[in-house]
Amino acid sequence: MPHGGTREGPAIDARSGRLFTENVREHLEQGVLVSRGEQGSGAEQAVKELAGSLEKARIAQLDG
Repeated sequence: MPHGGTREGPAIDARSGRLFTENVREHLEQGVLVSRGEQGSGAEQAVKELAGSLEKARIAQLDG
């Protein structure tokens, strides 16, 4: 099979696409949770501010 294709074709590609999308979404959601935790419990103000920026960015990625 050229270019790493499969015999199953589009069905495998669709499942792979869904799996990828689900994993990226879970990764971004986890990033939001970690960022919120750092903002609430972090000791360093600079790190808390960075966590706030990351939270906003991850939420925008999830909404986009």
